Amino acid sequence: MKIKNFSKIFFIIVLISLVISGCGSKNGSSLNGQAVLVVTKNYGKDVIFDKKVKIDKNYTVMDILEENLQVGTKWGGDFVSEINGIKSDNGGVSGKRQDWFYFVNGVCADTGASEYEVKSQDIVWWDYHPWENMNSANSAVIGCFPEPFIHGYRNKPNKVIIMASTDNLDLANSLKDSILSKGAENIEVKKLDENLIKDRLGPTIVIGQWDEIKKLNYINNLNEEYKKSGINVHFKDEKIELLKYDGTAVKKIKENAGVITAVGEGLGDDKPLWLIVGIDSKGLDKAVNLLVNNPEKIKNMYSAVVTSEEIISLPIQ
Repeated sequence: MKIKNFSKIFFIIVLISLVISGCGSKNGSSLNGQAVLVVTKNYGKDVIFDKKVKIDKNYTVMDILEENLQVGTKWGGDFVSEINGIKSDNGGVSGKRQDWFYFVNGVCADTGASEYEVKSQDIVWWDYHPWENMNSANSAVIGCFPEPFIHGYRNKPNKVIIMASTDNLDLANSLKDSILSKGAENIEVKKLDENLIKDRLGPTIVIGQWDEIKKLNYINNLNEEYKKSGINVHFKDEKIELLKYDGTAVKKIKENAGVITAVGEGLGDDKPLWLIVGIDSKGLDKAVNLLVNNPEKIKNMYSAVVTSEEIISLPIQ
């Protein structure tokens, strides 16, 4: 009887050790859940890879990239210069400079891929696109929604703020309920407050018509510096100008349109500012309702304009 019990115990110990070794990472640590890895070209237009991938403890952005795609690097292995044969291009004398950039939960990273540790449920998005200079880089994007309002950049946000004028508080509360239902933990709705926009307590959303929010100096300055801010639109003369990546206006919309865009104070800003702005009340309603009812339609977009007929991905290609 004792021998039989000992054999059972020994079998269980061996079985457990096999399970642990089978589930271990390359460093011997246990699996740490899943993340989403997305790889695209041309500001999210062309999808190369989009899957949930397993991550191990202490895994970095570089680890999950190399495990799932073919990767080339430069500068000691920290700079990703090639994914699946698509290489960085300095453009020569007159061509477009094109490179790989990555975002975590909608925030453009401020560190090399081998230094950013991925957490369970993170969305890691690599995109290959032309760019002018780092002063015009897209510091935050909308295409990972409902991120960064759930898991944030590096850490979960302590608080999410949604701001609106008195007339638009119902829209703000509708969006709040929607984001909470997706897993966010602490969201406050407040009236428009320039100080809270400048000194943000966490990821922040501002909702309003352009006529009312342009009175806030911080937002008006973003609009005036549209070629540097990366918002991909410009409000001018009661119209919305839709921009190319270099800031050139290529289309204008006069009515029934709303903008969804995001910006940070440089790269790696864990308190990005989202703007949901209507050129009129109908446009604002359309933009908020899109996020509440059909958020999948802005997946992999940097910014978007919502009209009665279509959703336009920005920047314009």
